[in-house]
Amino acid sequence: MEYIPKDLYKKILHFYLGKCEKCNIQKHYKDIINNCHLYKYLTIFDDDFYIQKPIKYYKTLCKSCELELKKNYTLKNKNIFI
Repeated sequence: MEYIPKDLYKKILHFYLGKCEKCNIQKHYKDIINNCHLYKYLTIFDDDFYIQKPIKYYKTLCKSCELELKKNYTLKNKNIFI
């Protein structure tokens, strides 16, 4: 394999790796979840069911942190409900 310049190598790594916002560790892109929202769980009979806002937002979240959040919260469709 030929020599790859450092600036090109860094650009390739940018697409290959992602940094988890919760644990601040770089992981492989297959182990990263994008756009994960943390919501307070409401039943459909609550008045604020359709207008709730996320409590916490993660642009990138690794799957090990997802498993940690699943222990404490309910995860549905990449959105976490307390």
